[in-house]
Amino acid sequence: MSQENRKSYMGHCHCGEVRFNCVLAPPLQPLPSDPSKQLLVYRCDCSICIRNGYLLGYCLKEDFNITHGESKIGRYAYGRKTTPHLFCTNCGSSLAIDQTGRLNDDGTRQLAINVRMLRDVDLNKVEYEDFDDGATTGPKYEFADSPPK
Repeated sequence: MSQENRKSYMGHCHCGEVRFNCVLAPPLQPLPSDPSKQLLVYRCDCSICIRNGYLLGYCLKEDFNITHGESKIGRYAYGRKTTPHLFCTNCGSSLAIDQTGRLNDDGTRQLAINVRMLRDVDLNKVEYEDFDDGATTGPKYEFADSPPK
């Protein structure tokens, strides 16, 4: 992929304990058809993405680096437990979804980055695309008959 189709971003959780950089390809750059909008960010319809408010951009495994606070990263996996969700154990910010446990068609491994954690991204200028079959990729999440006590 050419360098013009890649851009490095810095990000961090709410409290700043976890900091990272990542390269998104394609980057969140202005769309040729509407320069006021940027390239796609994905909204997944699975239960955890909805509850955590994820807005997703994708980077390759080798293009994601924790620069501070790796010991503060927690992991939560549900269903088939193949895609742990990474979060800050101090403030609870949802950082990314580790999809590196499965191969893409081209043999690469990727992470889905919560673009809400990235610096200098104006979410009012982002073009959104809904990922409508996220709820079908694993067992359906349902509440227990009664809430825990």
